[in-house]
Amino acid sequence: MAPKRKELISSPQRQAKSPVRQAKKAKKDPAADKLNEQLGEVVAALKQAELSGQVGKMLSAVVPLSLGEFSEQRHPFQKRVVEGVANVLGEIEAALKKDVAEKKLIRDQASAGKPEREKEAADAEVKLNSKIAEVQSAKVALAGKAMAFRAARTALAESDEAKVVDGRMSRDAETKKADFEAALENLTALKTAPPGDAEGRKKSSELMAQLKKHKFEESMMIALPAALAKAPEARGQFDAMVIGQLETEMAKNISEQSKILADAIPGQERCVAAIKAAQATLDTARGEQRVAAQFFDNLSKEQDSCTEASAAAQKAVRDIVASLKKLDKALHNAEVEVEIFEQGPLETFKELSERVAPPQAAEEEEAAVPMDESTAELEVPVAAC
Repeated sequence: MAPKRKELISSPQRQAKSPVRQAKKAKKDPAADKLNEQLGEVVAALKQAELSGQVGKMLSAVVPLSLGEFSEQRHPFQKRVVEGVANVLGEIEAALKKDVAEKKLIRDQASAGKPEREKEAADAEVKLNSKIAEVQSAKVALAGKAMAFRAARTALAESDEAKVVDGRMSRDAETKKADFEAALENLTALKTAPPGDAEGRKKSSELMAQLKKHKFEESMMIALPAALAKAPEARGQFDAMVIGQLETEMAKNISEQSKILADAIPGQERCVAAIKAAQATLDTARGEQRVAAQFFDNLSKEQDSCTEASAAAQKAVRDIVASLKKLDKALHNAEVEVEIFEQGPLETFKELSERVAPPQAAEEEEAAVPMDESTAELEVPVAAC
């Protein structure tokens, strides 16, 4: 394959075409290329102006013909075209600077409101922290009231229980006293009752049952039936002693139970007074707990409001910071556009409008052909620009 490629390259036909191709290659002119590039830059910049379609097409056609000439060689019409282009570019520059001023004003106005938003956020945070401390204090106070309420409730329950216990002792004493009084009554009746009497046997049976119930001495319970079974006149000294001892014991028990009942009266009164005091304490504790709970609920709601306000204020700060970033970016871009326009198309236009012919080119320049009078009278429609 290599020899064939070599043959193709060195073929007579290709050698014959080579000089023609080289002749067709245009010689590059850097100055002309730069001029065309500059003119294209100015024409492209003119499209930023608010021009009608006809005026825009006309400028695209006449600007290269006018601005492309050296300044000292321009026809009056071409000079007026250059002046019109200068006006249009000036208007574009003014519009770009106006846009910068407007964006700067908007940015400055937004920036001026930032300290106020930050102060509002800081104040809202301080208020929130203060409210959190108040809620915590109210929570502790509510816990104390709850403990006092539980203590009062326990005290009332204990007072009720003490009254019940004290009442039970009174009831027991009253029952015992009634039993002893009934037993003593039966004993008194049996002392004179004839032996074998049906009523006497009934009373004797009831008496023995009561003695057994209250656990009297067993020796007395053994000796008593024998003594009571005898006729009153047949009883001996021992029988009289047994009956007398039982009467004494019964009287003693009745006296003891009467004393218990007497002592129980102030005890019950004390229990009732303690219950009333405990109930009053409980009512007070319940009321204070309700007040503390309501106060805590109100503060909690206020804390929620403060939390929402603080969050809204913080969001406002974040929003204004984000907005300022966007506004700063928009302002920077607008300033860059002005700088690009001034350093680009406008600087290029100034360079082209002041461009003069080189000395050697001026000597070789042929005399310019006078323009038609009708063409000289044309005006660039700057007003339309």
